[in-house]
Amino acid sequence: MPEWRHKRIGSAILELLVDYARTQHYDQVELNAQVQVMPLYKSFGFEAKGKVFMDANIPHRKMTLKLKDSDIT
Repeated sequence: MPEWRHKRIGSAILELLVDYARTQHYDQVELNAQVQVMPLYKSFGFEAKGKVFMDANIPHRKMTLKLKDSDIT
């Protein structure tokens, strides 16, 4: 929704989810990113994998983030 853009809500949610994944000792997390939002995920360390594909008529690309046990404190 346009009125909620640029308020770091997406970043806050992503931080929470990645932190949770680390506490659960996940090796990595994966997501299907809308191509237009990929820079946000890249800023968190996600890497694009594979080719662009369509989902709900919106171009997406799979992205993964490797998590390290050493990151857990």
